[in-house]
Amino acid sequence: MDALRALADAGGVARYKELRDAGVPQSAMALAIAEGTVVRPHRGCYALASTPWPDVVATIFRGQPACVTVLETLGLPVVPGALKPHIEVPSNRSLGRPGIRDLELASVHHTEDVADARRPLLRALDASWRCIGRNGQLAAMDAALRLGLMRRDEVLDFTSTPRQIREWLRRHGDPLSESPMESFTRAAMIDAGVPFVPQVEIAGVGRVDFVVANCCVVECDGFAYHSDRERFEEDRRRSNALTTLGIPHLRYAYSHVMRTPEEIIADVRALIWRATG
Repeated sequence: MDALRALADAGGVARYKELRDAGVPQSAMALAIAEGTVVRPHRGCYALASTPWPDVVATIFRGQPACVTVLETLGLPVVPGALKPHIEVPSNRSLGRPGIRDLELASVHHTEDVADARRPLLRALDASWRCIGRNGQLAAMDAALRLGLMRRDEVLDFTSTPRQIREWLRRHGDPLSESPMESFTRAAMIDAGVPFVPQVEIAGVGRVDFVVANCCVVECDGFAYHSDRERFEEDRRRSNALTTLGIPHLRYAYSHVMRTPEEIIADVRALIWRATG
């Protein structure tokens, strides 16, 4: 069999034994490598040059993509971002003698149940709490809810995520959230007991991220804040409109939301005090 076709049939990556059993001669593999259409990323492992790296790493470890890698594949936000592929292998699987595989290639999850019948999304979101924390889970869950990929109550079927976090996610997952920054800001306000309503339409302004305590507005700038003139001008228009209407407002960048949420809460409480005092 042709090497490229055999690899395509195998999902883009395969071990040599699988290719040999499919009838691909070693000479055909060598020719494909020489032509650059196939790569040999690890001893006994071959892949099409276009195969996603997480799939290649999973084959090297004889496992499968897991956790945040699956979330990324599904187009869901992962915050903080994964530095390397996450894969899962059976809990009784040895990773081999030192030097056989570069253990720095992946974050390896050991699982007792490789035959878990849950959908990949739910399985991955459940596992992710160890890697991205509760708020990271919330951001991914919000996006999944917004895209119609899951129901809020499905988090109750999680087995790895602690029960207290499962219940918190069920209560607070929100398909109205439009970005991870909104999810993280919302989590901070929930924890602080600050009352808010998300995604509120204000005449003359447009839809704002949060109306807080029915007296002020909190907005979150995106990752690409001020990346273009049109966005910059729209942000200024919205800010000016809020000021003209006499609505106190705060705006935060990604670094503030991720690194100093306690400062955001302090600012919000001070603004509420000024607006209602």
